[in-house]
Amino acid sequence: MRIRFVILVAICLSLAPFLVGQILLAEKNMSAAVTVAEQSLRLSLLRAENLFREAQMELQNLSSTIALIDSLRYNSPELCSQTLRKIVDAHERVKAIALLTPQGMAYCSSEPKAIGGSVSERQYFADSLRSQGIVWGDLQVSKVTGQIIIASARAVRRDADVSFVVLVTLDVAALKRQTFQQFQLPIAQAALMTGQGRILDVATFDKDAPPFDSQFLERARRTGTGVMVPDTHDARSTFLGVIKLPMADGRIVFSVPIGQIYAEAFREMITAVALVCLEAMVIAACLFAALEFLILRSLRRMTDFASHITAGDRSERMTIRSPFPEFSVLSSALNLMVDRLDYASFTDALTGLSNRRALEVHLDRCGKRLDAEGIHFAVAMIDIDHFKFFNDRFGHSTGDSVLQMVGDALRRFAKPDEEAVARYGGEEFTFILSDARPDRVAERLEMLRRSIEDMDIPHPDSRHGRVTVSIGFAITRIGGSAREALDRADAALYAAKARGRNRVESEARPVPPLGAVSFERPREEAMS
Repeated sequence: MRIRFVILVAICLSLAPFLVGQILLAEKNMSAAVTVAEQSLRLSLLRAENLFREAQMELQNLSSTIALIDSLRYNSPELCSQTLRKIVDAHERVKAIALLTPQGMAYCSSEPKAIGGSVSERQYFADSLRSQGIVWGDLQVSKVTGQIIIASARAVRRDADVSFVVLVTLDVAALKRQTFQQFQLPIAQAALMTGQGRILDVATFDKDAPPFDSQFLERARRTGTGVMVPDTHDARSTFLGVIKLPMADGRIVFSVPIGQIYAEAFREMITAVALVCLEAMVIAACLFAALEFLILRSLRRMTDFASHITAGDRSERMTIRSPFPEFSVLSSALNLMVDRLDYASFTDALTGLSNRRALEVHLDRCGKRLDAEGIHFAVAMIDIDHFKFFNDRFGHSTGDSVLQMVGDALRRFAKPDEEAVARYGGEEFTFILSDARPDRVAERLEMLRRSIEDMDIPHPDSRHGRVTVSIGFAITRIGGSAREALDRADAALYAAKARGRNRVESEARPVPPLGAVSFERPREEAMS
């Protein structure tokens, strides 16, 4: 009992450095992930801030241009408003434009409801009458549309007197949508806040996200564009981001959850501890078993058996006679493993068809029959049309399902014990047919092609609109080899692709010259 205890303690001590290393690695990965997330958020905030600066410059230039169109002031309100509406339609970020009298009354406007309204009580309007340039207001709710806007005013003077005031408002909703598109990290919540700290609008993307607290909003009101890193490291940890609007005192505040990073680090630590415990138990069990002579002898036999398997000799099977039934079970399991290894070495794991290695063996066997007995056969190469574009659109998981469905179709068309179907590689398959009559082979392969097309699997990037295959085949020749027939079938497959895909081609038809071929281009590629 003491020996077993000592062995167990020794195992735990030997694995302790590994456990500590795994925990430190998980903590390092967590810190790196948090740093990357913070850098990504800062970059997104800067891009969003630049977006608002571009909008500011666009509106300032537009305001200056309208101020130079003196004829607008002397047109009728209807004609003037019609012109302003056309200007607004040409600028995505502009919400409305109006010409104001020096008393703040809207003479004409792109918003019909605004005509006759007054903005004289707005501070930015009063400031524009005393300024030589453009004056911006803060985030506010429009009295006309009820939507959130940022207004700019520029007084146009004739001599020393104000002739009229150009009012241009920024479409905050459009800019907010563009701002969200700048973020690579998921946003839990976003809010528009005035310079006085009043929240005008809140967008919630995660229903479990907590509301912004007053302490954060007060800090955000006094700071510029930046990121506030949380003090806690748990599943509810959140980055808080602030964008200072360049043209106003308002801000856009964001919350970006990063609790998943800490949760993942915790899972890595738990996995490391579980792995060390598992290893300790396995090692201890092996050492305890080694105390028994019969176990050692049986283990040596198993070791020899494993050596044969490693050396590539899988012709033998092992039988152990022992008073311990576990060894009999283990020997049976090892024999089963060898059987499965033998099967797996000749089988494609995804489709269950023969793999390239099994194909080579079958071709060699057919080649020997061809040389010795003159028994001819056909070789067909099959390729799924534009499969790369299918994978790019629907993902590799869906692509794997299509490979399995095509493999099943090929398996159904092959004659058991006479013919072979193998996955040649990627989306290519090889079909070895026992028929050597070209017309009969072409008929069977055409039926196969139609059966795959009739599956009606959507493929938007193919001109056929669904998953199809191109097939090329060749018949073995007297004095030829199986490998040579495979090469000719591959050339026929090229011809099928060159002639528009979704067809069966024989080596008997020459491949058209490259200049005469009109290759099909997928719709997405053609549009780019």
